[in-house]
Amino acid sequence: MPDRGDVQRRTVATVARELIDRWERMFGLLQAFREREGHTNVPTRHEEDGEQLGDWLQRQRKLHKHGLLLGMRAQRLEALGLAWDPLAEQWERMFALLQAFREREGHANVPKRHEEDGEKLGSWLQKQRTRYKARGLSEAERKRRRASAMSDEEVKRLEALGVAWDPLAEQWERMFGLLQAFQEREGHANVPSAHVEDGEKLGSWLRNQRTRYKARGLSEAERKRRYGRASAMSDEEVERLEALGVA
Repeated sequence: MPDRGDVQRRTVATVARELIDRWERMFGLLQAFREREGHTNVPTRHEEDGEQLGDWLQRQRKLHKHGLLLGMRAQRLEALGLAWDPLAEQWERMFALLQAFREREGHANVPKRHEEDGEKLGSWLQKQRTRYKARGLSEAERKRRRASAMSDEEVKRLEALGVAWDPLAEQWERMFGLLQAFQEREGHANVPSAHVEDGEKLGSWLRNQRTRYKARGLSEAERKRRYGRASAMSDEEVERLEALGVA
């Protein structure tokens, strides 16, 4: 009769061999995916040759995060270009593109549909603003909106580039400052429609504010019908403009 300990050792060895073979098979599928697609960003639910490659790759990332992935395996995965934290690497890549945009254009006001080096930089920046706003929300509310809160480090780095979290509000404040300068110099706030102040179309902006004032009290549907995309003016904006003598 075989020794029970010997049987157990053979069983353990067999299981270990099967696990090794399994890992090698999945690694081979990852190599095939990379050769075909040019990257290792495998979607979570992706299947390769009938195997759950995306799920397997997520497990490798978790093992690596907790220090449980064998060093040699980690090296082989890294040699294929695997990102242990793909979201973080994506953020760094887009941030670098934003830096390049700012250095070239002199500002970080990226148009919504702007692409930089083939990447949708404008769309990415809009998502960062959404993440910034999510900082004050509860975890449950963030999950409901599918928005992750931005870290303090990310906030500091984006603000260092001059990113405006509410660009429309910052634009309004800038134009209001120019209107104040005009009023102090001219003694009134009756800005001609075509007037340009410090390179900005102040007359056109003031005309738009009057349109927004007229939109107050209207339903959203009626505002759109009469004034297109004009948003109604807030009480605070009305008070500040009236204080300058805007009629």
